[in-house]
Amino acid sequence: MKPIWFAVDCNVHTNPKTNRLAEMLKLDVDTTVGKLSRLWAWAKSTNNETGDISFLPDQEIADLMRWKKKPTVLVSALTECGFLDVEEGSRVLHGWIELNGDLCTKRRKDKERKS
Repeated sequence: MKPIWFAVDCNVHTNPKTNRLAEMLKLDVDTTVGKLSRLWAWAKSTNNETGDISFLPDQEIADLMRWKKKPTVLVSALTECGFLDVEEGSRVLHGWIELNGDLCTKRRKDKERKS
């Protein structure tokens, strides 16, 4: 099976919003980045071109990230720290289109071409 790659800002470990999220969730930064990576990897594996995860309930987001505490705490922290953008009732992974939208579009077009 061909690996599916996704782009991550190489400064994610030192980004102040990552540190803030780690503090809010009472986790170390490396664990926090790992949990974020789970969410991003899921979005990429589903070929989510826009990063819109509005259809996911808080519990599913928590499950994807293997968060065992209250899901609302996690989603609120993701939003407050700027990892989720909330606009007009939709939830979108911050910066997803810029970092991964083109990769998802290319993957979709390759799949269509091959079928």
